[in-house]
Amino acid sequence: MHQLTAGTAGAPFYEQGDYTSNPGWKLSVVHHIKTYGYIVVAIERTKATITFKGRTAPNQYEVMDSFSYVSLIGN
Repeated sequence: MHQLTAGTAGAPFYEQGDYTSNPGWKLSVVHHIKTYGYIVVAIERTKATITFKGRTAPNQYEVMDSFSYVSLIGN
């Protein structure tokens, strides 16, 4: 299971830190950007495309990161 978070709720930016030990889970930071934005998840059949759009100027957002995941279940 993938869990995606965008901590862009308006708090001050901070330096990326390491996760504490959590047995049974593999936690990892894939990308860390200091900007405000939001995540869009588009589903097409068995494919999910996850896109992060970051704020570049007031009321302007651009794609800063994206990846796709294809489920093998249902094929």
